[in-house]
Amino acid sequence: MFISTLVVNVKMLQDENDKFEEIITVGNQKRKHLSDDAKQIVLNVFNFLKSDSDETAPVSKTAKMTQVPDTTVRRIIQEGVPDKKQRTDAGKTRIFNDFEKDVIRRKIYSLYNENIFPSLRVLLEKLKKDCDISCSISTLHSVLRNMGFKYKKIDKRQVLMESRRICQWRYHYLAELRKFREENRPIIYLDETWYDTHDTLSKSWTDGSTNCTAKVPVSRGKRIIILHAGSDQGWVKEALFLSGHNMKNACLDYHDNMTSDIFEEWFRTKLLPNIPENSVIVMDNASYHSRQLYKIPTKSSTKTEIQEFLYQNDIHFEESYSKNELLEVAQTKVVKKVYVCDSMAEKFGHTVLRLPPYYCVLNPIELIWGQLKTSIRRQNVSPTINDNVVELIKSEINNIGDKQWAYSVQHVINIENNYLSATNTK
Repeated sequence: MFISTLVVNVKMLQDENDKFEEIITVGNQKRKHLSDDAKQIVLNVFNFLKSDSDETAPVSKTAKMTQVPDTTVRRIIQEGVPDKKQRTDAGKTRIFNDFEKDVIRRKIYSLYNENIFPSLRVLLEKLKKDCDISCSISTLHSVLRNMGFKYKKIDKRQVLMESRRICQWRYHYLAELRKFREENRPIIYLDETWYDTHDTLSKSWTDGSTNCTAKVPVSRGKRIIILHAGSDQGWVKEALFLSGHNMKNACLDYHDNMTSDIFEEWFRTKLLPNIPENSVIVMDNASYHSRQLYKIPTKSSTKTEIQEFLYQNDIHFEESYSKNELLEVAQTKVVKKVYVCDSMAEKFGHTVLRLPPYYCVLNPIELIWGQLKTSIRRQNVSPTINDNVVELIKSEINNIGDKQWAYSVQHVINIENNYLSATNTK
């Protein structure tokens, strides 16, 4: 029994030496440093041999059995083995209090202010160095998720979106929209998008062989302009506009790109007659949405254009004035911009409300476009035939019903409420 125990201890010592030893090279000599576990085994062997009354010279026998020098054995016997330090939080998950979470949040914000992107390792290093907060990478990951942080692509437009001018515009827009909803006025959202006729699904199950390839062109094909409008009640009837460049065979209007003339014609003939009375029309600030009825002159304006502007606004000037002098006179009066579309809408009893720049997230039709394009790509099995693609677009638009529109509008209303509540807490 004693012998077997001794053999096990010696075997453990050899394993511990293999596992924990640190080799330090001094010249051509190698010195082995025993771990605390290995020292404990040496001490156990010595105590076992010493306890046997028949054993003589236990130190030398311990050295022989453990292959540790006599001097090292004597030093271990003399010094003993220090007790292992037990962590007070051993087996427990690191818990951060509210103060520490606030420190972490402010440290992340300060890193962004320094244009440093806070990865887990960078953030952990900064917390240890500057805030005396330490934990594991996995714990930091968990607490960041718990605090609402996500590791995702950074929106570089966020700086522009949160500028003072844009924030004021956003607040004014949301306040106006809330007022119109309280008045039970219909809210109509419009926008345009594009679809390339060769656009199909880009991902599918495949084993990489030629048997898993589709016969679709690699080019983008012809671009189709899709212009439409809708509300929580669904699409505006008879308001769909499709146009394609070099697609005469598809019976589309032939246009290269969207222009003010095209948009205004659609706005006047397709949209305004088909929406409910006293509607609010939400649109973005695209240049073709925003042609001015009377253009306010700039340095690029001709002298004649500046004079015409002064005549229309009953502003006195001398015929002998130079172009720069005429511009100075024009700037003495603040003239509100009047857009062609706004003027047309007013004649029909409607109101135009323009989205703040960069805030397409506040237009539910953007969600509708995403659903529409996904459906078209999935069904676009003959992308080389323009007529088929056009009919497919019309069919998929009809498949998007009132429920999808109502859900998209409600989703945007939730976003609006979040912005409003965030503004009120500041």
